[in-house]
Amino acid sequence: MANKLIRSAGKTWEDVVAGVAAPAPKSYGSPAPTDYRTPPSKRGTRQHGRADPRSPKTEAKRIYDDNIGTYLKELTKRRHDPSTVMFLASLSEYYEAKGYLTEPQYETVMRMHHRKRCKSAWRF
Repeated sequence: MANKLIRSAGKTWEDVVAGVAAPAPKSYGSPAPTDYRTPPSKRGTRQHGRADPRSPKTEAKRIYDDNIGTYLKELTKRRHDPSTVMFLASLSEYYEAKGYLTEPQYETVMRMHHRKRCKSAWRF
């Protein structure tokens, strides 16, 4: 029935769909606004204020501290939530495999390590 209506109006399905289909977003920088077949990696940079995903990543500073292993062992002896235990296990594996922690990882370990020492000072 729809085919008859379209033919009676002198149109084709392509004409009908072309009027309904939305063009590709211009934020992707696609070469043609309706060319949805271009993969996102080939569409150009996004204009959302984000960094270009193809730009080189900045490496985090590596921390080589001989006490990291001791801190991690002390932390694993404490009582933690299961997610924290898994996080500490992954950090321990990373440290054993690579011999260093990145700066954010090291700062987290140090915060966790000092947290117990400071708790007694906060008790009334």
